[in-house]
Amino acid sequence: MPALITHHLFGEEVLHRAGRELCLTEEEHDLFLMGCQGPDPFFFAVTCARGNAIRAMGSNMHRKRVSAAFDRLRADVARLPQDKAGLGRAFVVGLLAHYVLDRNAHPFVYAHEYELCDYNRELADAYHEVHAVIESELDCGMLDHLRGVNCAQLAPASVLVGSPEGLLVAGTLLAQMARAVFKLDVRPIDYPGAVDDMRLCYEKIEPFGSTRQRSISRAERLARPHSQLASLAHKVDEGAANPSMNMGHLPWEDPFKPQSSTESFPEVFERGIEDYLRILPAFEAGEPMALLTGGLDYHGKPMDGREEPLGSTHPL
Repeated sequence: MPALITHHLFGEEVLHRAGRELCLTEEEHDLFLMGCQGPDPFFFAVTCARGNAIRAMGSNMHRKRVSAAFDRLRADVARLPQDKAGLGRAFVVGLLAHYVLDRNAHPFVYAHEYELCDYNRELADAYHEVHAVIESELDCGMLDHLRGVNCAQLAPASVLVGSPEGLLVAGTLLAQMARAVFKLDVRPIDYPGAVDDMRLCYEKIEPFGSTRQRSISRAERLARPHSQLASLAHKVDEGAANPSMNMGHLPWEDPFKPQSSTESFPEVFERGIEDYLRILPAFEAGEPMALLTGGLDYHGKPMDGREEPLGSTHPL
């Protein structure tokens, strides 16, 4: 993550600037925006008996073998039947957009998360929840900043769209890559199922403060000290001035390299768009992904030698 609305807005902004180059049909357009959600739907997989393996897919994609995963996905798009190739390409370049925004935005999110949790005993066991709260606030802030609306006017679950055929193409590509790169038993139907679970989750917990959200959060806190679901929910009255956006340009420290910044989140977001528009042509031209990652995982963190050797592929 960032959360789902920020990734959707990122995709829309990219399409506004590079739509002619991407040249997508309406169905491909929707699947590109679904690809912009990246591996995140896998984290919501709860209705499948193999949920642990599916959720592991989300974690592995964020942290490991980024080059190998994208090289494999790109190669498998080229193997799709001609009538499915456009859908496959749209999804994979959307997935690339998710990765690029993540690697640019996550240091900003982690910097604020660590600042809040490292020095507050009450939050010492709530890093994951604080992370999610920051990202939901960024969703609200960017929606206000870019579109002038709130989460009551654009329901978060409404951004999770895609035709059944398109989602199955995406699921097939991800399943092939999961087996080849991560040795995980992920099946083509698992990705569409995870998207359904993610949509259902947001439909049930929105908005923050609703009677249903409070009831779900109380039930969750019977098993754990903090409610992850409450931290995912969006506040309809949260706007672009919320503290997580850093519109006052307060200094923050990148936790993964010795670098400080005063960027606001909209400036980080814009930097991500420029990064994507630079990388996309090279990726589509077949340049090895190891040349494009900068050695960074989805968290913006150096992969410490876990990245694939330059140009490595995993043939069928």
